[in-house]
Amino acid sequence: MGKPLKIICICGLGIGSSFILAETVRRAVEALGLQARIEVSDYSTAALQDADIYVTNVSFYEKIKQQKPGARIIVVQDYTDHKYIADELSKILEREK
Repeated sequence: MGKPLKIICICGLGIGSSFILAETVRRAVEALGLQARIEVSDYSTAALQDADIYVTNVSFYEKIKQQKPGARIIVVQDYTDHKYIADELSKILEREK
């Protein structure tokens, strides 16, 4: 097994919804049997960090794309939908095979 994925969950301040999102991502990662280090962050801090995958809402998608060209980003609407996140993670990882 390779090294764990680094996944950063991003919200405006990095203290509220990003924690909810991180728990949902954790459930998705578990469901897929993956290993990941899941972190929470505000946008400004996340823009300075490298990650394998960023998870955020549509508000920060364009900003991350500009700051991190080629970044793998999962855009969520429902912060509690772990099945959607698992599907998106699967798609990303499948493209890399």
